[in-house]
Amino acid sequence: QITQLAEQKKGFVVSSQIPPIEQGATGSIVVRVPTEEFENTMTAITGLVVEVKSQSTSATDVTQEYTDLNSRLTNLLATEQQFLKILEKATTVTDILAVQKELARTREEIEVTKGQIQYLEQTSSTSLITVTLQQSKLLVKIGLDRPLANVDETITFHAETTGGFTPFSYQWNFGDKVTSTLSTP
Repeated sequence: QITQLAEQKKGFVVSSQIPPIEQGATGSIVVRVPTEEFENTMTAITGLVVEVKSQSTSATDVTQEYTDLNSRLTNLLATEQQFLKILEKATTVTDILAVQKELARTREEIEVTKGQIQYLEQTSSTSLITVTLQQSKLLVKIGLDRPLANVDETITFHAETTGGFTPFSYQWNFGDKVTSTLSTP
């Protein structure tokens, strides 16, 4: 349901880890949604669960890092242009190879810096939500269709369940060597 919710909000699943029930009763899912959908998504997720044990929110200001990366990119592009001018004037194979080596290194730094800028732009426009899931406690309330019966009259038992994971199996023992696996014996 959280995956579908993220997709409805134009987001996506970053990662999920849900082990088989027999291996443990906890899992997690991490989603990204557009920043403007954060509050609505949190409200919707809260509505999906039985109980919220804890909740925290944090933000990171990346303005300085973003500004620094853009400055670095500007300098790297200017350096690349200088190397291209030097390459035009290079006359020996040794000089040409040395300048091409520096151009390649500068180009690599440009691409890495552009990637970092792009990452900051993408992560700043989305909110990261991590949900830790825990198995809901199974609560069982046993009831019967009537409190009193005469000999040879039938009483029907039932179990009202909340939490846990369906499907449920039943094992009734009535204390008189009579047992049942029906949901309503």
